[in-house]
Amino acid sequence: MGSQEPSARIAPEYPATDGADAVRILRAGGTVLDPWQSDILDDWMSRTVSGKWAAPTAGGSVPRQNGKSLLVQGRSEAGMLLFNETVIYTAHLQKTATETFEEMRAFFESPKLRRHVAEIKTALGREQIILKSGARIKFLARTRNGGRGQHGDLLIFDEASQLYVEKSIPSIVRAKKVVIAGDHKQLRPSSLGEGRIELNEDLLDEDAEVSAALEEESLLDLARFRYPDILLNTHYRSRYEELIDFSNYAFYKGRLFIAPNTDMPEKPPIEVHLVQGATWAARANRKEAEQVVALIKEFFATRQNRETIGIISFNASQRDMIYDVIDEESLRDPAFGAAIRSEMSRKDNGEDTGLFIKNIESVQGDERDVIMFSIGYAKNSAGRLMHNFGWLNQKGGENRLNVAVSRARKKIHIVTSFRPNELSLDDAKNEG
Repeated sequence: MGSQEPSARIAPEYPATDGADAVRILRAGGTVLDPWQSDILDDWMSRTVSGKWAAPTAGGSVPRQNGKSLLVQGRSEAGMLLFNETVIYTAHLQKTATETFEEMRAFFESPKLRRHVAEIKTALGREQIILKSGARIKFLARTRNGGRGQHGDLLIFDEASQLYVEKSIPSIVRAKKVVIAGDHKQLRPSSLGEGRIELNEDLLDEDAEVSAALEEESLLDLARFRYPDILLNTHYRSRYEELIDFSNYAFYKGRLFIAPNTDMPEKPPIEVHLVQGATWAARANRKEAEQVVALIKEFFATRQNRETIGIISFNASQRDMIYDVIDEESLRDPAFGAAIRSEMSRKDNGEDTGLFIKNIESVQGDERDVIMFSIGYAKNSAGRLMHNFGWLNQKGGENRLNVAVSRARKKIHIVTSFRPNELSLDDAKNEG
């Protein structure tokens, strides 16, 4: 098989290195390096006496399938966690970039590291992992269609409600025809990732006019303002009308066509589980998390057709609490732990259909047979129900709600610690 260890190694002399810290962090995420890889990581992360990088530029020439990918991933992961770095990972092919994204996603979603994650973007060609510290990694393919020098007859923008107008221009000028698709009632562009290109009006001439197009937030908004739009009004995902009725009337004014129920389930398609005595502390609700885990166990024991499942929380702290309670229960009940691990890595016909646990702003594009919501919010230790509902309080929060409540095919469970009549909306500023 030959040796994996490189035959030549050139590095500057250095008094210190962050390599050992990197190896420790990688091991916490389940990544174990060979000794030669640890040595190279020491070189790559070496420092001078003044604390600067001893090797500002580093490289490695290693044959295919011989360990270099793990080394590059390890350096990227350590840089994000140790130094809050922004990393751009590029591969020649999209397939390679996507495979690396999935491997690093599994690393950051490991039990000891997932609490550092703010958001994971899974759209093909726009994959990103963003940490709560602000560190992030973007995955790019150098041969993607629409890149520099590429032209096409037809360009299709899907999920155009999430794309800033100016980000679309380089691709549009290379196409003969453009199709813009999206739902203005779903997610808006987010500044959490790349952010928006701002117009500096101080650089404009006094008589310069600013195009009205720049006042539109997304490419979809601009297209709807400029061109006739077509409403695709047939809803296909939900098996039962009840699962989509709220979205249909709250957001689409009842214009969606929904096939009537052809059978009635034994239990209602939507079930509400009221948790008594719950407390909102440190932006999380442990009793609700425990109820969610109990429902997951019941789901595993009673499902009949290998139904898929997803868990949606209304903030990241509640998501982390659910993960923590799952870990605790997995230690007490090894069979449950094995079922969780199997379900999280599940694929059907090559498609990821595994159990997911996400907060509300990260679920667009996902769907499962059964969706469980953990509302999370409850009275605090002083007995007050605060009306600070995170993303839902913000402008466009209603769009996130619309996305979340339309993910289920067969069943929705709502776990909540308060009744609707306990909410007062008189002082609400936004629709969410």
